[in-house]
Amino acid sequence: MAFPVDHPIGDHKNLAQSCCLRDSAYQGDQLRALVVGGKGGMGSWTARFLSSQGHHVTIVDPVDQATPFPEAPSLKEGIFDADLVVIAVPMADTAEVLEEIAALKPEAVIAEMCSLKGHLQPVISRLRNDGLRIVSFHPMFGPDVRMLSGCKVVFCSDAKLEDLELVRGLFKHTSADLVVMDVAEHDRRMALVLGLTHLNNLAYARALSRSRVNAHELAQVAGVTFQKQLVTTREVTQENPDLYFQIQSLNRVTSETAQWLLTAVEEIRDVVADDNAEAFASLMGECRDFLGNSVEVTP
Repeated sequence: MAFPVDHPIGDHKNLAQSCCLRDSAYQGDQLRALVVGGKGGMGSWTARFLSSQGHHVTIVDPVDQATPFPEAPSLKEGIFDADLVVIAVPMADTAEVLEEIAALKPEAVIAEMCSLKGHLQPVISRLRNDGLRIVSFHPMFGPDVRMLSGCKVVFCSDAKLEDLELVRGLFKHTSADLVVMDVAEHDRRMALVLGLTHLNNLAYARALSRSRVNAHELAQVAGVTFQKQLVTTREVTQENPDLYFQIQSLNRVTSETAQWLLTAVEEIRDVVADDNAEAFASLMGECRDFLGNSVEVTP
C-alpha cells in the first residue's frame, strides 16, 4: 500500500495544539512520531494529541486534504526518522500496512490501534518473530474527544514490556484510565462493549422502522426513557458503517453475542405471551442485580 503525499504544510505546532487540549504534561522523552493515516478521524486525533504532548509529529496519508502537520513523501521516507509509528487506518487495512512496515525493517516501536485484535494475531506473531516491535492498544473513545477525563485506553499485554511501556507512557500522565489485558480478553469484552451495544441499538432502530409509526408521531408521545434511548440509537445509526460492520464481522465472538440478544428477546417475549408476571419480575430483578452489582458506569 503506497502513501503518496501532495500537500506538505509547515508551522504546524501552534495550530495542532489549538485543536487538542491536553489535560496534563507528558513527562518522558520527546519522540519523533509518524502517524500512518494521519488525516482520518482517529489519525488526526492522535497527531494532535502527540503534538500537544510535545512530540514531533509527521503524518503519511494519501488523502488529498490539508493538514496542520508536515507530511512524509512516503511511508518508506518517513519511517526511518521515527521513534514511534502509530497505525490509524481501517481495521481491514491494518495487516497490509504492518506487512509493508515490516519489509522496511524499522527500529521504531509500531503501535496499532484497531478496535479488535484477534484477526491480526497471525500477522503480528509472525512479524514480531522477525523483529518488529509491535504494540496493540485501543482508545475507547472517538475523535471528538478533547479531554481524557473519564476515557479509557486499553493496552494488550503481549508486547515486549519496554515497548508496551513506551506506548502506555504516552497516556500515563493524562486523566485517562489505563487498562492492560491480553488479546483474547480484549476481544471478548469488545464483543459486548462494542459489538452487542451496536447490534442492540441497530436492532432497536430496525424495529422502530418496521413499526410504520413515523418519527413525528413518536415525538408527540415520547417519554423520558424513549428520548434517552433514541439519543444513543440515533448516534449509532449515524456512525461509519464500514467500521461498524468490521466490528461485527472481525470478532469471532459476534455470533455468540448475537445469539444472546436473540435469546433474551425471545425469553422476555415468551413470559409475556404466557401472561407470567412473576417470571417477568424475576427477569427484571436479575437484570437489575447484574447491572447494579457488576457494571461500573462513569457518568
